[in-house]
Amino acid sequence: MLLRELKNSLNFIPEIMCRMQKMLVTMPLQKNQISNSIKGLYTQFFYKVSEIPDSIFADAAPANNLFLQKNYRQALEIAAPAGIQACYLVFFKQNQAVGIAAMQIKDFNAQESLRKTQIVGTWCEKLSNFVKQSLAKHVRFNTLVLGNLLLCGEHGYWFQPTVTDGERNIFIKEGLEIAKEYLLKAGTYISAVFVKDFFETNRPVLFETDGYNPFQVEPNLVFDLPENWLKYDDYLNALSSKYRVRAKRAFKKAESLDRKVFNEERIQAYLPRLNELYQNIADAADFNMVSLHPEHQLAQKRTLGENFQLIGYFVDNQLIAFFTTVKNYDETEACFLGYDKNFNHEYQIYLNILFDIVRIGIENRSKRIIFARTASEIKTTVGAQAREMYLYLKHQNPLVNKILPKTLPMLSPRLVWEARHPFKE
Repeated sequence: MLLRELKNSLNFIPEIMCRMQKMLVTMPLQKNQISNSIKGLYTQFFYKVSEIPDSIFADAAPANNLFLQKNYRQALEIAAPAGIQACYLVFFKQNQAVGIAAMQIKDFNAQESLRKTQIVGTWCEKLSNFVKQSLAKHVRFNTLVLGNLLLCGEHGYWFQPTVTDGERNIFIKEGLEIAKEYLLKAGTYISAVFVKDFFETNRPVLFETDGYNPFQVEPNLVFDLPENWLKYDDYLNALSSKYRVRAKRAFKKAESLDRKVFNEERIQAYLPRLNELYQNIADAADFNMVSLHPEHQLAQKRTLGENFQLIGYFVDNQLIAFFTTVKNYDETEACFLGYDKNFNHEYQIYLNILFDIVRIGIENRSKRIIFARTASEIKTTVGAQAREMYLYLKHQNPLVNKILPKTLPMLSPRLVWEARHPFKE
């Protein structure tokens, strides 16, 4: 009798498990999840990365992109750039986290971003500068940025392979509206959505067809490293005689420089000087949307550890230059730098920084080095190649939406430069 009752009870287990699975499929994990227009898809908004449970983040974030992982995002929040606030969307399919979008809220003020550092000479230059300044006065709005203003690359969102193209488009399109609604309730009205950056082969159909305006600024400079380069000498030997002589001349000029790898304690001790050197370069830029937090480098080192490197150059125990890199799995990202321009010519500081970044990329066994935008021509002299990237902008006001994409490139026009080819034929 007892055995028969036990057997009957065991027979109900598969049915109970089936019912439980159905409940999990139909019930959202969290009360504040928003249902998408496709059944079984949900989106959840977060103001801080710390609000996202680790178990959910592990499924939502990619395993091979550090810039979309929790430790990097926490570093950005700890030392957030001036005027930039982070927020996130996590996407669920059948109650399983399947993707994430990392966003930034930026009060975009073109007049503040546009530097008045140009040397104005000819009447054409004076007219160009006047037009820029006049336009900049009228370009200001709260922007929701899908991507990262501190990086150049595809670091805005990621989905697991189980998500179809159609589902991904629904998640992104409806997710951005969900984010704007949450922000509006918190008192922030979003006037425009800015999406960055995509290589030519990865241009998303959604942003090409949903009222977004594609535009381009300076290209991303990318150096694809051959697999057979196992040491720095392999790179130097691949240079043509002209560029190898040039490299040796730069190395000779920098022989008296004392290069030091900064640990956390050294970064802390030199923070004022690091910020001074960085600001020297940032203030000279024609257009700059980001102003780094004074403790940005320190927060990066504390959270990224050995994946973050800061190299300083010293003359007579005086720090005259530095640069930073991040090892992002099979890529080395060249991030920020600063130097005293009074020493640049004597020691060829900037060129030596580029060579050192190449060396670090090879030592990291990276597949490529991301040099990002700016100083395009000199970066091609060390081996980088220009890769066009597409950005997208959509303003809430239809009239402004038509005018703005033509206005922004005028504020930051593309430079004319010549690509160099430093390697043997």
